[in-house]
Amino acid sequence: MTRWPLGSLLFTAVLLLAPSLAANAEERPVHGVLEEEQGQRILYLWGTPQQRGYAEGYLMARPILDLIAGFCLHPKVLPDPRLWDQWVVPTVKARVEVRDSTRARYAAMLRGIREKLPPEERIVEPLGRELELIDLVASLAQPDAGGFACSSFVAYHELLEDGEGPLVGRNLDYMSTEHSLGEQLIKVEAPREGARGWVSLGYPGLLGCLTGFSDAGVSLAIHDVPARAKKGVKVRPRIDALGEVIETLEPCDDPSLRAAEIFRAQAYGFGANAMLAWNFDGETGAAVLEIDTDFTKDHGVSVRSAEDYPFVVCSNHHRMRTEAIECNRFQALYDGCELTANLEADPLDFESGWNLIDRASVKATIYRCVYDVETGDLRFQPREADGNMGTAVDLNVGALLAKANELAAEAELAGSR
Repeated sequence: MTRWPLGSLLFTAVLLLAPSLAANAEERPVHGVLEEEQGQRILYLWGTPQQRGYAEGYLMARPILDLIAGFCLHPKVLPDPRLWDQWVVPTVKARVEVRDSTRARYAAMLRGIREKLPPEERIVEPLGRELELIDLVASLAQPDAGGFACSSFVAYHELLEDGEGPLVGRNLDYMSTEHSLGEQLIKVEAPREGARGWVSLGYPGLLGCLTGFSDAGVSLAIHDVPARAKKGVKVRPRIDALGEVIETLEPCDDPSLRAAEIFRAQAYGFGANAMLAWNFDGETGAAVLEIDTDFTKDHGVSVRSAEDYPFVVCSNHHRMRTEAIECNRFQALYDGCELTANLEADPLDFESGWNLIDRASVKATIYRCVYDVETGDLRFQPREADGNMGTAVDLNVGALLAKANELAAEAELAGSR
């Protein structure tokens, strides 16, 4: 069984309930709490998708609007903001499909924003108008316009000094603006019917999964691979699909094949590698799911598992679906794991795993993290607005999820009084 030290979870009723009672004049309950720990924002959410969406919109209204204006509409990302209404929005309406729960959650998020901010503060300056539902959906699809340059490794079994792991190292590398840096947000999702509890390393208002860790013992992260969808094909935002995987993947004989089934259900606007790792009651493993638009090969998704040694490395190219290309970041991680596998270096532990992922960090690294799936220990280091890497924070995924459950239970108890 996945083991997480839960830590102290003693909360007073006042601390729990004060942020979650009267959201506005109509006293709509807010199913979320925004806190700060070690200088890092953490948003706890519970309830239905609509309740979570409203809570995020209400609690993060200003950051959501600022991120769309300061990143999605920034000249580095979109040369002319008029293209958003002239080209981006019509394209998203015509071609992009998301889960019903995602659309419902965004609609509720928009309500939360509008109830939190007065009309004059709801204007997105580059657009000269208020935010609409389609804008939030478009922001979810924006990463598919292209180019994460991420890297990651997963090591387990004899490569680790202590325990089964897996030990996951992950760099999120992407273009940034002066506003998007420092805006990273940890979201802690309490479980709901049909969805596992999980922790997301993402941004305000961005649904789906860039990097996630579930209470089932699953770790999942996205990496870009250049591969465009055919014109006219309906596509799903990749991080919406990763969100479905992290929420629904249960212990099974081959989790990589189950994840592949979910990815194969829809076409995508851009290629990807999804790094998947798991620990199901001590049964550990990892695989890279290579995704593109060629459905004639493995129905669009190939599964690359560990070969000679229990580790898998991933960056921004396929190794099964196309001929592998050279990548310094991939090689740095592979060499580090291989030295350990060949007994030419000490087994990996949490600290040496942190040093290893740092070897693959680049100027475009937005954040890096190391996560022990067995213990739940997580180290997260975001890049700050000044362009320098910030202070690393040490958290525990099990403790975060336990707190989300406790908050949800206390709020439900208060609502029944």
